[in-house]
Amino acid sequence: MDYRLSAFLAFLLWGIWAYFTKLLTRSLNPALLSFVTYLALLIPLFFFTLFTHSFNYQPNLLYAIPVGIISGVGTALFYYSLTKGPANVVLPFTSLYILIPVILSTIFLKEPLGKNHLLGIIFSLLAIFFLSLK
Repeated sequence: MDYRLSAFLAFLLWGIWAYFTKLLTRSLNPALLSFVTYLALLIPLFFFTLFTHSFNYQPNLLYAIPVGIISGVGTALFYYSLTKGPANVVLPFTSLYILIPVILSTIFLKEPLGKNHLLGIIFSLLAIFFLSLK
């Protein structure tokens, strides 16, 4: 599968996920919702790993544990934010998480950051500003 198709499908599925997550935060505790969501997440990930023959130990695998903990805390805070704030502010704001790896990749991995990238970052920040206005 081409990476653009898989990225588009991820975009589509995450959009559906975000919408239904907001609906569920109206009636479920954010900690419970986060926990059950992560449990359910294991099902497709198990099959993806199984069918891509990825079940083998690799030395850097242990680094996935703190990364998972960071992701879990972030997810719990995301669900909590959705219970307290409007989806049309919380979702775009938290979606800006992509700026962190862009900046870190530029600094530590020496990946290029061109003018178009900088414009994209500026427009993303402006979008959050305008979406947050009442």
